[in-house]
Amino acid sequence: MLDLVRIARDYQGLTQKINLNGTTVEHWNRAPTPLEFSRLVNIAHDALPNILARERWSEQYLLDTMGDSLISVAVTPDGNADAVTHHPADGKQYFVEPCIERMTMRELLNNINDAGDVSKSSANEICYLQSQNGNLFTPKDPSHCTNEFIPIRDDVPADIAWATEALAQPPDAVNVWIGDERSRTSIHSDPYENIYTVIRGSKLFILLPPTEGFLLSEREYPRATYERLDGTEGAGALQLVPCVPEGPPVRTENKDNKDAERAFREHARPIYVTLREGETLYLPSGWWHHVSQSCSSNTQSEDSKQEGRACIALNWWYDMEMRGDRWVWLSTLRRAAKENSSLK
Repeated sequence: MLDLVRIARDYQGLTQKINLNGTTVEHWNRAPTPLEFSRLVNIAHDALPNILARERWSEQYLLDTMGDSLISVAVTPDGNADAVTHHPADGKQYFVEPCIERMTMRELLNNINDAGDVSKSSANEICYLQSQNGNLFTPKDPSHCTNEFIPIRDDVPADIAWATEALAQPPDAVNVWIGDERSRTSIHSDPYENIYTVIRGSKLFILLPPTEGFLLSEREYPRATYERLDGTEGAGALQLVPCVPEGPPVRTENKDNKDAERAFREHARPIYVTLREGETLYLPSGWWHHVSQSCSSNTQSEDSKQEGRACIALNWWYDMEMRGDRWVWLSTLRRAAKENSSLK
């Protein structure tokens, strides 16, 4: 069996010496230059000063502007979308995707603001706008855009100038995210350079560099979805339904999403980042991350405190460059981790 702990520690020492990945997060009170941006994980204050969404996106503005337009929202019983879950009947584990339902912005915000009020039916399930499909823009192929957010699209730029210059390409997708602290994102990595900015509330990122991904012990799981089944006990309630035909399994991490820190073994060295209103994070491709969110009063601006509980964020996904030393390391470590886990 490969001694991946030793390999990772050797590589971690190398990255510290030559600043290939780094173990800290840089903070700037300005937008980075294209060269600075391309080098390491960083947080910039006022990196995107001209985004109209920061000024306009109050709850009332979103309600008035979106009106009765329907949007696609992920609905789950526990806030864990795209996560490994035990089937209640037989205990088998599945990678479960959320139920996707069409609703108005008012219905989404009502679900968020009613959280904790058991007397309101909208609070019994957890809604999260997390469609991840370029719901605002798909600059490389506009025909793939959902067009659900046309009324507010002018409030968001289709690309970030300094990122586009550094990466020599437009983003693949631009997304808006709206949810609250009940929704969490499972530990995962993406093949994208990610520019992530918070409009309201705050986001907590727990980060691991690509060299530490093997510590998460990925496994393959069959697919399932949450669906509303009629003609059964509890009709209308969300139920876990295995996919038929089963299709290819999903390779992913399976750690308790409610306690992300337990997902890291003794050798992992996670970086904790709290991203607040107006701050922008650059998360390089291949980095593992768990994301939670908050709209508690101590993280909101004075204006936002009167604007409900929704946490709102934007991100720009740029396709990663699949060449060079970094790509070789990412591919080698992930393949070695897969072989290592299969021997356990």
